[in-house]
Amino acid sequence: MPLDLQLPFFVYGTLRLGESNSQLWHDAIALNRPGILRAALMFDLGPYPMIIETEASEAESAPITGELIDVVSKRYTQILCTLDLLEGVDSLNPESDTTLYRRVARDIHLRDGNFVTAWVYFGRVEIARRGRFMPHGDWKRRFQETHTGEAAPQRQASSDC
Repeated sequence: MPLDLQLPFFVYGTLRLGESNSQLWHDAIALNRPGILRAALMFDLGPYPMIIETEASEAESAPITGELIDVVSKRYTQILCTLDLLEGVDSLNPESDTTLYRRVARDIHLRDGNFVTAWVYFGRVEIARRGRFMPHGDWKRRFQETHTGEAAPQRQASSDC
């Protein structure tokens, strides 16, 4: 996937509007729509969630609820860099599995039955599975359950933009 392609972002945790990191980009959002990511699992790592890819047929898999966000074109590169830094992604190799998260293009399903290809940040399996599995796949519902996950690794910027 070309890095200069301005795909929207599918966010499912602290980058969703109203959540703790939404201020990083709220003034650069051109369009925000609800979306669903299939074939993934969500884990609660305390201060943030992490999702991992899974087989679509895996019994415990639930759709991941999130927001599909388009960014204004003139701010796209800045926002992409900001989000990659937050998620610990190597911008030159965004699909690398040696960082906390990797950025991958995936299809996001919309309410009208259509889908849009968007950037999604997936975590590393060995880190995600330290957290508490969230079978409903919705970070905004995290306080409706008992919290029992291990302490999450801290997210730190891995490179400069």
